[in-house]
Amino acid sequence: MKKLFAGYTQYQLLIFLLLKKSNDEVTFVLPKYLESLKERFNNKVKVKIVEKEKPPLRKIITFILYYDYIKNFVKELSISKETILYGDEIVNYILPDTHILYKLEDGTGSYVTKNFENFSTIKQKMYYYIDAIIFFLFFKKKLLRENEKTLKRIDKFYVTEMAPQNLEYEKKVIRINLKKLWDSKSEVEKSEILKIFNVEEIIIEKLKEKNIILFTQPLSEDGVLKENEKINIYKKILKNYDTSKLVIKTHPREKTKYENIFKECLILKSTFPSEILNFIGFNPIKAVTIFSGAVFGVGENVEIDFYGTEVNEKLYNKYGSCDSLMKRNAYFE
Repeated sequence: MKKLFAGYTQYQLLIFLLLKKSNDEVTFVLPKYLESLKERFNNKVKVKIVEKEKPPLRKIITFILYYDYIKNFVKELSISKETILYGDEIVNYILPDTHILYKLEDGTGSYVTKNFENFSTIKQKMYYYIDAIIFFLFFKKKLLRENEKTLKRIDKFYVTEMAPQNLEYEKKVIRINLKKLWDSKSEVEKSEILKIFNVEEIIIEKLKEKNIILFTQPLSEDGVLKENEKINIYKKILKNYDTSKLVIKTHPREKTKYENIFKECLILKSTFPSEILNFIGFNPIKAVTIFSGAVFGVGENVEIDFYGTEVNEKLYNKYGSCDSLMKRNAYFE
């Protein structure tokens, strides 16, 4: 079976690797920030890199600027009608109607509802209206038409058990358990997946000495906070824990040198989804985060400390409350 993975995140890539069969003929299309993974695939696997990143602009503007680039890129792949596409909707808009489309969940954080009432500043409300005006004046008919067509064309929508009920595509939803999919893989397949995500044996051994994990987020890289503001938040958070027992799992887009700041902690900088920690037997007693959905993938019976966007006014103004993901249950002075 010919398949094409065209997702944008390592999380989507993991889901696809767990779903695909060993005898599938696959082409992987990876974003530039995951280019380091390319050399870790089997030499027989076809891997292409999207050289151009999505521009860091508002949602609708981003779609307009990125649309033509993706359209030309997909044409270059010369995808046959028999190929099944797994990945992002933005590529689904471009492919001919004859293709089979399987949508992949993009992390539990994608289910956070950002309502207008969450925007507490004039700036946030202004952005909301700018998006609405651009959408209505320039792209409304095309996007609505394409989106309606895409909804009809999606054959399956793979989500994890963390996804809420009654999703937009509910009749096409397939709920999966990543740990069960992992357990069903052969040892060779498991080894190949760990190699792709650069999960080394030495990391697995070091994890045995730790029992708390902090998931950081690219809040400074995304321009929401200044670097020192982000670091100060994590310094306040870590005062509540024994850092000698703590692992810091960084986000793949982060550039912060946490190893120079929290020297007692084990820093995991390898690009791999947090769910893999559960696969390799890491069983922490506690998972900590500001508001990353990664805390929900480390296994069952793990206590979660969720600090929430309320820890910083800029975060709250940008993202609003994350109560739909989890109500905050952790605090610092």
